[in-house]
Amino acid sequence: MYFLAGLFSMLDALLDQPMCQALSAVPLAQPISSAILRSEGPLADVLMCALNYEKGNFEAVSLPDVDAESISTAYLDAVKWARCLAADVPSQD
Repeated sequence: MYFLAGLFSMLDALLDQPMCQALSAVPLAQPISSAILRSEGPLADVLMCALNYEKGNFEAVSLPDVDAESISTAYLDAVKWARCLAADVPSQD
């Protein structure tokens, strides 16, 4: 669920639509939609942690029972995965 929450958390930007409109066509589990639309629940805590890391707001990067090194490793692995995925997408030129 955490992976899907992160994936869909940027759907509004990808579709250039308000988030509630972008998610209306996607049948997501309630915990995912609550995290994205209302910043509620444990998934929202992880999304906020990732956003804080991305913004360099390292004082706010924390999760219960997860050490800072694990958070850093997970974030950097996700960025690496996204770059590899993007590199495999054919250009539309």
